[in-house]
Amino acid sequence: MLLDEKEIRRNLARGEALRFKLFDTIPSTNTYVKDLADKGESEGLVALADTQTGGRGRMGRSFASPNGSGIYMSLLLRPSEPACTGVLITACAAVAVSEAIENITGIKVGIKWVNDLYYGGKKVCGILAEGAISKTGRDFEYAVLGIGLNLTDCFTGTELEHIAGGLYTSLPKSELNALRHRLIAAIIDRFYDYYRSGMPKATLLEKYRMRLFIIGKKVDVISYSGEKEATVIGLNGDFTLLVRYADGSEQALNSGEVRLKLQ
Repeated sequence: MLLDEKEIRRNLARGEALRFKLFDTIPSTNTYVKDLADKGESEGLVALADTQTGGRGRMGRSFASPNGSGIYMSLLLRPSEPACTGVLITACAAVAVSEAIENITGIKVGIKWVNDLYYGGKKVCGILAEGAISKTGRDFEYAVLGIGLNLTDCFTGTELEHIAGGLYTSLPKSELNALRHRLIAAIIDRFYDYYRSGMPKATLLEKYRMRLFIIGKKVDVISYSGEKEATVIGLNGDFTLLVRYADGSEQALNSGEVRLKLQ
């Protein structure tokens, strides 16, 4: 086991009542936490793994989780906010992870709507928020926030070489593990700073928009019905992405995904 709960707690600044569950290997931290949430587990569980064999991303995609080279973490939340504010959980996490990375490493990453962080032209972090809605359809039963962050680039020579990267080309194992513990704590601290203050929409919107690097860029809008080329022209106040298609029509995207087009 490379992860050490004592080291994580030693770096935490907030006094959150958290319960850590650490794994050498697990199929998916999100799946593990969701299963416990369905059985009534209370808020505050944090699952971490050195590697995932079945890490998941949005729209049913897999998320590569090389052994000991990144942070693979899921938090169990039971938000008091209405379920319609669920987008704020993802936005909150994107901003919190970005700020934690910059505070600890000095590296500034950008946000690619809706849930990816990029550095050096490659994806270095994916965020997956899932949950269960109450029978009324208005409130959360729970939400599970999954964060996968690549610290080192282990993708050279793989099919992901031109897509995925890391914050660093390489790091000595001792430095890498120390950095993991510091970043895990910083991400948790920063996320809970926003979460406990009610996920202030105006603040998060401003900080999210500042890091959103795809304004003005051509993208493929990907949905379950297919793909269509568009240009990103802005971010609305509800975190929907405003795009314009070749025929001049515009659309506010509240779901789906955008893929950057190579210029």
